[in-house]
Amino acid sequence: RRFGDGGIFIGNLRKPIEEVRPRLEKKIAEAAGTEVTLWFMEERSDDITKQVCMVQPKAEIELQLEVTRLSTPWGYLSAVALAVTTFGTIALMSGFFLKPGASLDDYVSDVIPLFGGFLSILGVSEIATRLTAARYGVKLSPSFLVPSNWTGCLGVMNNYESLLPNKKALFDIPVARTASAYLTSVALAVSAFIADGSFNGGENAL
Repeated sequence: RRFGDGGIFIGNLRKPIEEVRPRLEKKIAEAAGTEVTLWFMEERSDDITKQVCMVQPKAEIELQLEVTRLSTPWGYLSAVALAVTTFGTIALMSGFFLKPGASLDDYVSDVIPLFGGFLSILGVSEIATRLTAARYGVKLSPSFLVPSNWTGCLGVMNNYESLLPNKKALFDIPVARTASAYLTSVALAVSAFIADGSFNGGENAL
C-alpha cells in the first residue's frame, strides 16, 4: 500500500526483526536510490505472528520534522517568555501564606525556599531529560514551561526534532523527566518536614 512517498508491506518474517532491519534497509535503499527508514509492527492471531513493515524515505521524514521544528528564534523567544511567566506564578504561589505587611525577612524565610524547591525540581528533571535524549541521539526542542496560578507550574513540554531510534527511547525520555521530578520532590518534601520539625505543616503548610 502507498504510504506517502513510501509504502506499507504486510507479510511474515522468517528471522528476528533486529536481524532483518539493517539488511532490508540497505537493499531497499539501493533499489530505490535513496535512504529509507523502516518501522515494524507485529500482530498476533491464533499463535501466528504477522509483521507490517512501513518504509519511508528519510528525506520525507526530515521534511516533516522541519515543518514541526520549534528550535527557531520564535520558539526560543516563546520558551523564554513562558519561563519568565512561570517563574512569576511560582513566586506568587510561594508567597501564598505570607501575612499582610510581610517583611523582607518573611520573604526570605518563606518564599525563597519554596521558589528554590520548584526550580530544583524543574532543573533536575530538565537535566535528566536532556541526558537521556542525548544517550539515544535524539534532538529536543527548547523546553516550554506551563505557568499556573494554582500550582505555580503545570509541567514542561518538549518536541522531538529527530527520529526516535526505538520504542525504548520513546518510553525512557519522558519517564526520565517524570521519575527525576518525582524523586526530587519527595526528597525536598522529606527535607522540609525535617527542617520544620513537624508533619503538620507548621506555620507554612507549603
